Amino acid sequence: VGAKHSHTHTYMPALPDIGFGAPTLRPSASVPLIPTPAGGRRRVRNHQACQTDESALPQLRELQSQLDESREMLSRLMHALRSTEARIHRDVQHEYELRLRNQSRRAGEKASFLQKRAEHRVAAVRAAARSQQVAALNTWQSDHAAVLESALRERDG
Repeated sequence: VGAKHSHTHTYMPALPDIGFGAPTLRPSASVPLIPTPAGGRRRVRNHQACQTDESALPQLRELQSQLDESREMLSRLMHALRSTEARIHRDVQHEYELRLRNQSRRAGEKASFLQKRAEHRVAAVRAAARSQQVAALNTWQSDHAAVLESALRERDG
């Protein structure tokens, strides 16, 4: 059976609850990783150097009060930060949507303008083609009339 190693620690730093977010490591406190066996005994040390002097209690209470106030202020600041972050996110989202709508409207206006311009150009080309057809027909009619007239003169003459 293997030998026990006296230098192996079965304790891990405790994670205090500070009122928000993920807990942080606190190296001064420890909790057992492995439960104490039934009937077993945990080693408890009460050294004189670890005992709190009675005269330091008021100062410790004041420090605890300041720590509680700091935690409360930090909690309020975190809440304000989250609220501000959410508001900024909403404002940016609104700005994006507004820009998208404006861009979409301008694209629609541009497409409508291009379509009308194309229709005007097609109408102009058709009018020019009609004018050319009318001119060609008039030329043909006048040429045909001249040929007929000269043919009639030759016959009668």
